[in-house]
Amino acid sequence: MAWDVGEQNLTSFWDEELGRELVAGRSTAQPLLELRFLREPASGQAAIHRALPLELRPVDAGQARDLLRDMDPAGSVAPREEELNQALLRVACGAFQASSGETLPLRALAWLTPSAPLPGRRIAEPGELLAWRLAVVNLAEVMVVEVLFPRLPGLALEGDDVLVYPHHAGERIAQPAATLATERYLGLHRAGTVREGGEYVREIPYCGLASMMWMDYHDGKGGVYLASYDPEFLLTGLRVETGGPESPYLRLAFRKYLPIRPGEAWLSPPYALGVHPGDWHWAARRYREWFDTRVPQLEQPADLAEEGVVTPHYDFRREGRVYHRFEEMPSLFDRARRELGSRHLFVSGWNHLGFDNHYPDYNPDLELGTPLDLARGVSAVREAGGFVTFYINSRLIDLESEYYQSLGRRWALRGPDGNTVQESYGPRTFSVLCPADPAWRKHLADFGEWMVTGYGARGIYYDQLGSATPLPCYSRDHGHSPADHHGLFNQGYVRLLDEVLGRLRRHDPVAFLMIENCGDVYSSRVWGNVTWNGEQYDESFDVYRYTFPEHALVCMVQPRPVQDPRLQERLFRSDVGRAFLLGAVFWYEPGLLEQRWIGEGSPESAMEWIQEALAVRKAVASTLAASRLADRQPFDLPRGVQGRLWTPRTEEPGRSREELLLLFNPERVGGKVSLPFPAGREVRILTASAGARASGERAAMDGWRVGERRLRPEAGTMPLPPRRFAACLIAPSRPVEEEVAGG
Repeated sequence: MAWDVGEQNLTSFWDEELGRELVAGRSTAQPLLELRFLREPASGQAAIHRALPLELRPVDAGQARDLLRDMDPAGSVAPREEELNQALLRVACGAFQASSGETLPLRALAWLTPSAPLPGRRIAEPGELLAWRLAVVNLAEVMVVEVLFPRLPGLALEGDDVLVYPHHAGERIAQPAATLATERYLGLHRAGTVREGGEYVREIPYCGLASMMWMDYHDGKGGVYLASYDPEFLLTGLRVETGGPESPYLRLAFRKYLPIRPGEAWLSPPYALGVHPGDWHWAARRYREWFDTRVPQLEQPADLAEEGVVTPHYDFRREGRVYHRFEEMPSLFDRARRELGSRHLFVSGWNHLGFDNHYPDYNPDLELGTPLDLARGVSAVREAGGFVTFYINSRLIDLESEYYQSLGRRWALRGPDGNTVQESYGPRTFSVLCPADPAWRKHLADFGEWMVTGYGARGIYYDQLGSATPLPCYSRDHGHSPADHHGLFNQGYVRLLDEVLGRLRRHDPVAFLMIENCGDVYSSRVWGNVTWNGEQYDESFDVYRYTFPEHALVCMVQPRPVQDPRLQERLFRSDVGRAFLLGAVFWYEPGLLEQRWIGEGSPESAMEWIQEALAVRKAVASTLAASRLADRQPFDLPRGVQGRLWTPRTEEPGRSREELLLLFNPERVGGKVSLPFPAGREVRILTASAGARASGERAAMDGWRVGERRLRPEAGTMPLPPRRFAACLIAPSRPVEEEVAGG
């Protein structure tokens, strides 16, 4: 990779190995960085303003050192001297211009360093990671509150270009310059494209709406990777800018939310940049390598690795109606176990006035029974061999709650103007609360602990924690540390998860947490991540599953509430098939098929899809728990059949070294599967079938039997099992010494 720098940004960006320029010449120039600052007038509301560099000029190592000394005599942002010496590129700016036209004494120096520096080198090797760094010194009388850096130049790839974007569990956006300009993305709630200055811009914040801090733009032959290696995991925006189909360039950028006060300086964390061969899997591996240097994976209870299904009930009390009472919990559990083999009952709508009502009053609703009735219901489930998880909303307070004026206004997240942030769900309106406020975190942790100690819960689910938009909070009354740091949203939730899990496991060593959707720094601490089957945007779940294979995705497989029978049936089959291929835990609310199903056949026949998939999944659960999705899927399948290859995550002694091929064959067609390994390896093919039953009788989960067939394919192919779901366990090739020892 080679490059050149112009007035404000990189002007050429070459892939030497592929012999092509990656920067689109028709890209409108935008600066490599920009700042935003908060101005608090003597009267009126505070507001955020944009500031752009007046001039961004290349400098040599000596000039860079001199600039840093002048900018920051105290040396608070001084990098190691060899870092500046080895940089391939250094650019500096001595002043910024505000949107009002005034010039601000804000200083900046950015540099790009290779991972293996050599004197005089100007080219990065294929797949080599470079690190952008930035130093900012604030000599103005305003507080800098946002830093947009680095903004890559307008990239353009040939052919079938794809943007991999970590919206929830992942998006793979084909032809992103054109796609992001469509009405479909312009109309997307909270994560959509907006128009800015004639461009199409999409920006989502981490951690929550964005699950990871990396993006990749590739066309299969090669691509560009950009990631934030921020050890503090600050609130971070992941930004994409494009000119749309008429001017199809793509810029990638990051935004950090942090205070740089007057007279202070800031040194950024590294931003990794790499041009690589192949597709996004390379990028996912690089990000995970860095992440593992910062965040350990918390060990989860061993028995949860065998769990294949969660059976939720959001209908204890909902929309003013009582559907179930606490005394019904044993019968609800019995049905879930009979139909799905579930041990895991998930309870929502149990709180005062029910689901999405009067949060955060997490006391039992008295129309459902007394607190002791709730405890007895949980105890009966546990005595029957199951366990219960309770729902708690981690984000909201109902504006109609009697506690809003006292607790709600005190804990409310506030924008730069001091106003609260409100969101509506159904007929109710809520205020967003600040997770960086210790008092709000204590409220959430106390109720989580009480559900375990007082009612016997094993799991606590914090709704919206990894799903809704994370936001900066400008309140100075919340106990943020420091008080005026507005970018601590993520750290607040990390502290909550650490605190509450520590408390739960003092009472129950196998207690666990679940969250809505996923976020790497959160999901490393919890067992389950509920990825919902809503609008079809963030549904490339394999992006997150590949990057973090040990994080349990809990995928919804219940029928979607659509009015088109064919569409509902197609989506239902697709959701079940995807959950199976991803080795996900299934999420199905008993009774929803009877309530919603309008597709072909009966609800009972649709239930058989879930049961068959769960039966096969259970048979290979231990192998799945020790495996990861393979980089490539190197096999050929008949049309309409899907497959996913899983490989062992580690080579630890005692761990299975079998590879696992999962097959989804919705039409049960015949044919052959080409195998991605030499002939002669043993394959065990597992499929499930239901026992005989009377016409119209519902199949019970314990009526399904898994059969096994063993073969040693000699021609590089094997017969395709004529079942909807199959698991093929592929024995490892034996080393030569084993072959000799075995005769």
